[in-house]
Amino acid sequence: SWRSRVLGLRELVKAETQLVYLTATLRPADEAEFGRLVGLPAGGGGQWFRGATTRRNVRYEVRRYDGRREKEEDIVAALVEEKKAKYGRDGRDGRDGGGKIVVYCDTVKKAEQYARRLGALCYHRKAGSAEVKQAIVRQLREGTQQVFTATNALGLGVDAPTIRAVVHVGVVRRLRDYAQESGRAGRDGQASEAVIVRAVSYDRRGRPMEQTAEQAEARGVERAMWEFIETKGCVRAVLDREMDGRQDRAACEDGEEACYRCEARARAGRVGREVVEEEEEEEERAEEDTEEQEMAEEEARARQIEGRVMAEAKEAEEAQARARQIGGEQSGAGKGSEDSEDSEEDRRIEAEIQEGRARRR
Repeated sequence: SWRSRVLGLRELVKAETQLVYLTATLRPADEAEFGRLVGLPAGGGGQWFRGATTRRNVRYEVRRYDGRREKEEDIVAALVEEKKAKYGRDGRDGRDGGGKIVVYCDTVKKAEQYARRLGALCYHRKAGSAEVKQAIVRQLREGTQQVFTATNALGLGVDAPTIRAVVHVGVVRRLRDYAQESGRAGRDGQASEAVIVRAVSYDRRGRPMEQTAEQAEARGVERAMWEFIETKGCVRAVLDREMDGRQDRAACEDGEEACYRCEARARAGRVGREVVEEEEEEEERAEEDTEEQEMAEEEARARQIEGRVMAEAKEAEEAQARARQIGGEQSGAGKGSEDSEDSEEDRRIEAEIQEGRARRR
C-alpha cells in the first residue's frame, strides 16, 4: 500500500538522499508526527513550504434545517435540484453534462440510499470491481452523468475539473478530511461550492439549540470540525488556522468567494446602510416638507395681511367718498338758499320802484 511505501522512505533518508515530500493536507500540529513516520531528523530538518488549503473560488456554507419537522432526504434532494439548475446541463463547464455535484455520505447505506433518490452514480469501497470504479470516476471526470454520491473512498487520485458543488450529509468528523473532500470542487478555478447539511433542534422560542464541543467530541467529531460548523465568524478563518497555521484572518478577502457567514454580515451591512440611507432620506423629506409647510404658512399669512391692508384701503376710500358726497350736498344746499334770498330782495326792490312810479303819477 501507499502507507508502506511512505514508511519505506526512511531508508532513503538514512542514505541522505535529497527528497521532496508533497502532501495535499498536513496540519501544522501534525508536522512532527509526519517527520517521525518518514524518518526525518529530530527537530524537523529540511524546509517547509505551505500553500493555502482553502480555495479562493469555493464558497463554504453550513446549511441547517429543523431536524424535528423536516427530513434530511428531502432537504438534500431540494439542494441537489437547486445546484443542478444553477450549474445546468448546458455545457457551460465545457461538458455536455454541465457542472458535477458530489454528495458525500458518512455511511455506505446512506450513499446508496441517496443514489436511488437522486438518480446518481454511487462510489464506495464495495461499489464493484476496479473496472466499475474506474468507469464511475471517468464519468465524474468527463461523462454526462451530473450527480454522484460517495463515501470518503472517493478520494485519492480523483481530479475532476468541473465539480461545482460538494455536499456533505451526515456526521463530518475531521476537518482535514473535509478540507480534502471539499477541495475537489472547482479544480478548474471556476466558482464552486462546498455545503454541509446539518440538522438542528429549536427551542420553544424558535432559537437553535447549539451543540457543545463536548457533545460533538462524544460523537467522534474533533473540536476543530465542531468549530468550523458552529462558528459565528468566518469559516475560512477556522480552516486557515487549523490547516495552515494562519492566525491573522478575520474574514473572507477580496477575490475570494465569500463564505456564508461573511456573506450574511455583508448583507446585514448593506441592509443597515440601506436603513440608514432610508432614514436620512426620510429626514430630508421631512425637512423639505417642513420647509414647504412653513413657506405655505408664510404665504398664507402674507395673503391675509395683504387682504387686510386692501380691505382697510377700500374702507378708507369709501369713507373719503362718503365725506366728499356729504360735503357736496351741504355746499349745494347753501347756494340754493342764497339764490332764494337774492330773488326776494330783487322782488322787494322792484315792488318799491313800481310803488314810487305810481305816486308820481
